[in-house]
Amino acid sequence: MSTQALSHQILVPDYFKPTYLYEGLGCGASLISRHVPKRKNPGLQPGMLPKLSNTLIVQMLAKTSAGGAQAILGGDQEVLLAFSKVVLTLPDPVAALKEVVSVLSSENPPSVFSVSPPTVSAHLNRFPVSATDLALIEQVKAIQVNLRERGQWPDELMLTADPMDTPYCGRFINQYTNWGRRGNQPTYKRVFKEFGIYAMPVQLQVGFAPLPINSKKQRELPAWIRNIGFAVAWLSAAGTRVPIVAVDREFYSGVGFGAAYLGKLAPALAAADQPRLLCPRKLWHSNRDPKWEFLTGKNSADVSEDAIEIRAGDETPLGPAADRLAMGDNGKRRVPVAVIAAFDIYSKKKEPKSLVWARTEGVRINTELIAVRKALVDASTGYQDYTREVLGKERVPPKGNGKRRRVFQDTEEATRYWACVAAREAATQWEAKKGKLCKRLVFFTASLREGEHVVGREGEFLNLIRQYREHWNIENGFKSQKWQFRVHTNCRKTTARHARAILGAMFYNAWHYRRLCQVARLAKESDPSWKAFDESTPPLRKKYERKFRPALSAQGYLLQELQRSMKICIETFISQNISV
Repeated sequence: MSTQALSHQILVPDYFKPTYLYEGLGCGASLISRHVPKRKNPGLQPGMLPKLSNTLIVQMLAKTSAGGAQAILGGDQEVLLAFSKVVLTLPDPVAALKEVVSVLSSENPPSVFSVSPPTVSAHLNRFPVSATDLALIEQVKAIQVNLRERGQWPDELMLTADPMDTPYCGRFINQYTNWGRRGNQPTYKRVFKEFGIYAMPVQLQVGFAPLPINSKKQRELPAWIRNIGFAVAWLSAAGTRVPIVAVDREFYSGVGFGAAYLGKLAPALAAADQPRLLCPRKLWHSNRDPKWEFLTGKNSADVSEDAIEIRAGDETPLGPAADRLAMGDNGKRRVPVAVIAAFDIYSKKKEPKSLVWARTEGVRINTELIAVRKALVDASTGYQDYTREVLGKERVPPKGNGKRRRVFQDTEEATRYWACVAAREAATQWEAKKGKLCKRLVFFTASLREGEHVVGREGEFLNLIRQYREHWNIENGFKSQKWQFRVHTNCRKTTARHARAILGAMFYNAWHYRRLCQVARLAKESDPSWKAFDESTPPLRKKYERKFRPALSAQGYLLQELQRSMKICIETFISQNISV
């Protein structure tokens, strides 16, 4: 068919009409404009009905809010506007438009806004891991310089690190075994996982590197120590101090605290400026009950000094500096650390409680527990003795939450039986209170600087916990990357997956940079003397987060980037396919 014979239905197919859409989905116009009893029906302006239907339909299809649906439809409108503007700038707009229609209606028309999945994988697989890491470093450096010029880059940052599974999101289920086959399906070998390094309070991702799993390279420091060292060195060279490196339990190891103690995290800095490694203490597989011992002990200190043993194989990565560590009685090197007790001050009722209150409550619960356990033993012994000596057949007292007896030989047996049940229920209730109290108590381990001791510096270590709670905000960053910026793939190549992960991190950083700039602009318009950070206190992210929480959302940012990218695609398509 020639371009002159093209009808309006071909240019704008019928299935794009709102009428067909909402009728086809079973939500006709009568549903939107239906009269509601006891409530005045809002009047509909001409053309409002199909617009309302479009918003609802896009909201259903995109699983988003009404605002998100409006932004998506607004993006389409921007694309249409951009296409019209480009065509109108040509010498002969009518002929150019006819040529566009001819190209797009051909048998195999070129794609204007997308490429095929194999092309995506082939392109991303071109970049080695080092090249993608360098791209992220260059982006963070540019953001840092720009924010410093705006006065929005703090002089002090806290680095946080946590493992993440960003590159390993695909439809391959078995991601933890070696290459092989399960039936006829090949399995995927996971040789390393990823961890991200974030800078708080600006919440930018400043590092992203592989963490080897079952690596045989025992002569090198772990990748997470080396990459944190690179991040600290870069920030220090840029004039930013890093007093704390907060990590999760996965990084709790003697070699990590040994590296922090010996200055391996920042070799170029003086001993007094070395960052402290702060990590929740592992209490797994312990035969003791250290939390309960702490709460019920009379001489339990909030901050105490302890030591972590280093395995023989971990001395090699630390190098000759490991000789400066003291030797224990068992022949193993020991790293001195500070152990800090912290208590979740808020319960479910949002009533703040202190560590002093927790100790008092622990003593009270412990007293009640001793009493109810003794009562349970007495009731069980009395029931067994009565059934053996009086009834002539010994019976076992009730245990657990099993089915209760209803038939007894006499009233005395029933009384003793139900006394056992009541005593066991009371013991269970007090055990539950003990568990809830212990759950709110957390021990943290902080690295010491060489030659340093805890005595006389307890307040400094207690202040670290207040700042560590900002570490949990990186979980929000993981959620944003997972649901908004993660690029899914079925490709098995590590380079392609790593490139996708870096791409998501770069979009995530650009989003936060845009938010920071937007908040600063609005804040300075309302208060010219506004400053991003209070220099008198350590920068805590929550105070800063409150200011830009209602700012640009991740979805809104991506829609803005999509509009800009589609405009460029239109200009490229016109220049490549239209003869001027």
